[in-house]
Amino acid sequence: MAFLSSCAEKISSNDVPSEQVLRNYYASCTNGVTTYIIAEIYTKAGLTIPPFNEPFGVNITLDSPSKLSFNGQEMEFHEDVFGEVSYRTRVEGWPTEFRWEWIDKNGKKHSDSAKMNAISLENNSLVSDGDVYAVRWTGAPIGQGEEIAVSIEAGDNDYYDTSNQVGAKKIKISGSEYGLDLSLFYRIDISRTLIQSNVKEISVENVAGSYIKLVYHHDN
Repeated sequence: MAFLSSCAEKISSNDVPSEQVLRNYYASCTNGVTTYIIAEIYTKAGLTIPPFNEPFGVNITLDSPSKLSFNGQEMEFHEDVFGEVSYRTRVEGWPTEFRWEWIDKNGKKHSDSAKMNAISLENNSLVSDGDVYAVRWTGAPIGQGEEIAVSIEAGDNDYYDTSNQVGAKKIKISGSEYGLDLSLFYRIDISRTLIQSNVKEISVENVAGSYIKLVYHHDN
């Protein structure tokens, strides 16, 4: 276990200029019960190849005076068996706003925030749309930087589709033109994802700023 804990490279926040820090924030919730919030702070950072663009880099551990809070609540230090460091908290329900505040080694405050509406399905969510079926959700239409994903289990067939069309309130399901047997049991899952990237390149192999990903999932 001691060997595993030494795998990840780490550096103290007191040894990193604030302009060379990438703040990676992630929040997820299912059916509005509990929202789990994770933050990872990196230096010598980059993004994985498109379309994923996931942040990575050298883990920063926050040493006094540096600290990180979410909606006014200080986040807790977490280290996994591989030595990867993150800061975590959880709240009940889905927050109306996500706001992180990071205090750097000089005591300066840096704020990052995002908003995304929850999403849900009613009993009549699956509707006919011309020659295909579509899923209509309850909640706001697709916003800038958002994507809706839908999966349907219907009998022996599975269907999956996504849309990032801003303003859309329903999503057409590819393959459903061949027919869905709604007399059989079927299940619909839907998720809304927001990616808000404020990342800038500071050198050839180093980016800084903030990267926020929010995911809300509803199943029925």
